[in-house]
Amino acid sequence: RESEREMERAWRWCAPARGMDEQELLSPRTERQTMDRSSRLSVRGTGRRSKPSSFNGQDYESLQRACLQSRSLFEDLSFPADRTSIGDSKVKAVQWRRPHQIHRNPQFIVKGVSRFDLCQGSVLGDCWFLAALSSLTMEQDVFAHVVPPNQDFQRNYCGIFHFRFWHFGEWVDVVVDDLLPTDERGQLIFVRSCDWNEFWCALMEKAYA
Repeated sequence: RESEREMERAWRWCAPARGMDEQELLSPRTERQTMDRSSRLSVRGTGRRSKPSSFNGQDYESLQRACLQSRSLFEDLSFPADRTSIGDSKVKAVQWRRPHQIHRNPQFIVKGVSRFDLCQGSVLGDCWFLAALSSLTMEQDVFAHVVPPNQDFQRNYCGIFHFRFWHFGEWVDVVVDDLLPTDERGQLIFVRSCDWNEFWCALMEKAYA
């Protein structure tokens, strides 16, 4: 019964798969609902490196399993696809696309990670974030924890990814869908990789937002 209730909760986060050529006007979030730390820690043992807390109560494995069973692509309803998620008047005519709508051969990581892979977006002055990512790429054991392995766009792909952040004294696992903001040319407008078909850094920035 408990597994059934868990699956029922997970179903609510999955949206039907969309056509490959569908385009949506939207924007990435600039803020996200903050969970009360005491409620997260009420789950015994969470927040540790070995067992991070689930941000917004979203469990990656449960959500992925539900989407695979329903043959649907995950859409994070807590990160609305509208202008309130950006809040920046400089961003106009934004179209929300999944990586397979941006590049014909999307990859999560291409031939390993390097601090030279990262390119700043054209909108935000977020060089501090790129500096943090650059440092992260030089510590492979830490990188493997913050950016969990075995994520890609082939095997068991259903539009869901997750990342881990150290937040107020605990590890938090953040789930995101892979809808990313692009301009009218279909190019990413925020952090991107110098390899046009590599998407780990763009997805990680979305998780951090």
